[in-house]
Amino acid sequence: MPAPPPGMAATVDVRVGADCRAHVSAVRLVPLATVPDVRGTTRSQPISASAPATAAAVSAIQRGVYQRVWDCCGILMNEFDTIAYWQYNGSSVTYWSLHNAVAYHRETFGGGWSLQYQNAWRQGSSSSQVNLAGDAGFSYQGIFDPTGTLFYNSYVNTIQVRGNGSWSCQWSYAWRNSVPGWHTQNWCG
Repeated sequence: MPAPPPGMAATVDVRVGADCRAHVSAVRLVPLATVPDVRGTTRSQPISASAPATAAAVSAIQRGVYQRVWDCCGILMNEFDTIAYWQYNGSSVTYWSLHNAVAYHRETFGGGWSLQYQNAWRQGSSSSQVNLAGDAGFSYQGIFDPTGTLFYNSYVNTIQVRGNGSWSCQWSYAWRNSVPGWHTQNWCG
């Protein structure tokens, strides 16, 4: 997805309908300030590296990819966010860092969603572009599935940051199963 203008986020909503099909909204631009804060956040260990720099950084930017999934009752089941920060000098990325944030719903008597893994890494880079990514997986065992075999959600977020200050992002997700009313919201901003 192309980067939204400064101060804005691009968002897409997907809802599982009564027909068990995904109904995808058009991309919308909304104020970045409307991206809700993460509740129950735990953060991975940030990873970072300084790229070789030939000139001082002239600017710095922080942007992220956010994926949130609710059930039919409006309970946030999983959230996976990948946030990148980078400095640039007009032609090169002079510094970057990356971290993930996750949230997941636990049920009263110990069941619910559980984080199985999360990773953040650099996919590859040159002096003018750094490709960053994160992934996470959540399993469910609880009142709706005592066996723990029906539901498993996995997510991948990628962010490309560039030495001219531009950026872009992608996301993907896979659900082992879903039910009508599940609703996901995906943000880049």
